[in-house]
Amino acid sequence: MRKNSQSTETPEGAAKWTFAISRNVLIMVVALWLMLTTNIPFWRDIWQGVGGWSNDNTLFLITLPVLVWLWLYLLLSLLAWGRLTKAILGVLLVSAPASFFMSSYGIVIDYNMLTNVLPTDSAEALDLFSWGMFGWLLILGVLPALVVSRVRLIARPWAHELGFKLASMVLGLVCLAGIMMSNYQSYASLLRNHHELRLLLTPSNVVAAVHGYSKRQFATPTKLQVVGADAYQVKPVGGTAKPKVTILVVGETARAADFSLNGYARPTNPELAKQDVISFSNASSCGTATAVSVSCMFLDVGHDHYRLAPQNFSRSPSSTAMAE
Repeated sequence: MRKNSQSTETPEGAAKWTFAISRNVLIMVVALWLMLTTNIPFWRDIWQGVGGWSNDNTLFLITLPVLVWLWLYLLLSLLAWGRLTKAILGVLLVSAPASFFMSSYGIVIDYNMLTNVLPTDSAEALDLFSWGMFGWLLILGVLPALVVSRVRLIARPWAHELGFKLASMVLGLVCLAGIMMSNYQSYASLLRNHHELRLLLTPSNVVAAVHGYSKRQFATPTKLQVVGADAYQVKPVGGTAKPKVTILVVGETARAADFSLNGYARPTNPELAKQDVISFSNASSCGTATAVSVSCMFLDVGHDHYRLAPQNFSRSPSSTAMAE
């Protein structure tokens, strides 16, 4: 008996509810699921940006979901290869909490947000957990990932698989370009006036954030600069060898407007109020993120010359209050 040239990667004894499809079809289905379910903030902003049904270009509104689907398909195709296809798709599916936080807190996902999240301790992180988030993750992330894990992928010769995948990606690019060119004015206006949309589309925003964060974390400094070359060790005074110890208590997320020392109605500084302290109420931070404000605080370059990343951080009108 001649063997079938197309086999599957799952043994015949697998669960009855498994089914066999090709890798490209699986990627298309996952991209469609992500487009429809995990991008509520993205679609809400687009709907407001284009003016809803008041937009006269019906073709533009109809092609928008197709454009996003093709974009997500191309992104997933670039990331998911070979035997790691299901594992990578599963990881991307469980990035559903990103859309939950965007929808609940009105944030965007970029490398700065990732920089805020990763150094966070468990106590702060647990405050953000809720039953709503777990339900969102379970329904939109975990259950689809389990379904993907039960799929049997049709195994083809690697050359055939590679050629078919590259051909489908080229076709996707051609369709993507065709859609944009057919409605160039509408798409150009949308992208020009709403730069935040790229930070709302899941999982491409998560992938871009991880890439940006990793690039900056592992980047080698191009130039090392000497800071404080005039510093020297002070010799003990008064015959004692015990050095003086300075203790800094840094509250980098405190705001001057919330300090009772500065006139806030609630007694937020009851113990400090008993001490003879000086409150510097006109103090500014380089940014609102811990990774930005703390690192800037301990450098002597000042706000205007500080850069954590290639962007400018604006001063906050009521930022960190400092007391000593």
